Amino acid sequence: MSDTMQGKSAPSPLAELLRQATQRASDSICRWTGGSVALSLGAVEELPPEVALNRLELGDELLTFVGIEITGAESGQILLAFDDDNVQRLTSALLSRGEDAPPSEELCNSALQETANILGSAYLSVLSDATDTLL
Repeated sequence: MSDTMQGKSAPSPLAELLRQATQRASDSICRWTGGSVALSLGAVEELPPEVALNRLELGDELLTFVGIEITGAESGQILLAFDDDNVQRLTSALLSRGEDAPPSEELCNSALQETANILGSAYLSVLSDATDTLL
């Protein structure tokens, strides 16, 4: 039985595209890290950045944000948030170091930016293909 028949609304075309993009991003990050990474997509909303940050209910935990500016025919931002534990796990995995030997801040920043580029590219590629628009 379809979602609509069960009283659930069908996913929007944008949500479906973003689900495909999430799968592509997950595959890309697995290749990048040489490990198994699972990404998931929750609710899809188009919000100004300040509203989105409030909606996330981040609490008091320190987070590292990496932003990618999208310019061209369409514009926007992709914003990724990492907690300290995941920053260390990601950079340690990428640099083949144990978590007991944390990499320098410069290496962490570089790894996070490259991760954001890979994830952002996966999303933009799916959206660009679907809309026949160069993003």
